[in-house]
Amino acid sequence: MLIFYIVNDENQRRDSTVQALKFLVNKNKISIEKMLGSSKTSDKVLILKILSIATSLDTEIGRDILKNIEIFAKTTEKDDFSMLIDDKKKKTPYEESIRLAFVHFILGFLFNDKDIVLRKKILQKRSLFEFFLQGLHADNFETVKSVITCLTKNVLISPAFNKPEKLKIFTDNAIKSVMKLYEWKGSEEETTS
Repeated sequence: MLIFYIVNDENQRRDSTVQALKFLVNKNKISIEKMLGSSKTSDKVLILKILSIATSLDTEIGRDILKNIEIFAKTTEKDDFSMLIDDKKKKTPYEESIRLAFVHFILGFLFNDKDIVLRKKILQKRSLFEFFLQGLHADNFETVKSVITCLTKNVLISPAFNKPEKLKIFTDNAIKSVMKLYEWKGSEEETTS
């Protein structure tokens, strides 16, 4: 809550918060990776929320996250992102899920209007982007709507991306994940309530 207050504060508190978040990302890489690898859902959700806020406050932090945090620095197609999947045995409400925190993290990059290069950097991480889209069919309506609207506005019809870049972003796997939305019947929580 305090960070959101600081985001809206144009005074010196915002600058000191950005400096503190830069320090967190650049000097506490091991702690961040431990929290992302934690068996506790709350640890993963908390650190993803902090990283999302950090990216929205300062694009340089977003670049540092993609460069320094191991799971986001990966670039091979066979990367393992299993630490970003909710445990099916635990009944975590969607609002408190790792998936929703991860979606907000990715959207923090995609909604960034200040730095097109940062937006392109997250999309160039093909395996991460494909993993992000894979879970879309299980998300709730508001999340699906936000993701599709964001991708349409900030990638598909954006003049910042040329046709070859769009073809590299929307691979066969990415398109298959989007096509699964034609079979979407709502998230598990929406269909059971």
